[in-house]
Amino acid sequence: VRDSDGEFLLAEAAMHIPHWITPENSEHRVYIYRNQLHIVPLSAGSENIGINDALAAVMDSGVFTLASAPAAAAAFSRLDE
Repeated sequence: VRDSDGEFLLAEAAMHIPHWITPENSEHRVYIYRNQLHIVPLSAGSENIGINDALAAVMDSGVFTLASAPAAAAAFSRLDE
């Protein structure tokens, strides 16, 4: 999800997201699914995961993608404005 500044969900949650997320590997890794923030882990595919593999990971109950509560709260605070 982006605004005019770019990928604002990551920017808003920067203090709470995993440290391995970088601008180089964040594409196709952050999703809102069933009203919750999800971050696709590196273990779900290559560093530059494709969108189909990333979406499959989010919908796969065997892959833990749910973001931490603090990350979700920080990211969604911008949406509430």
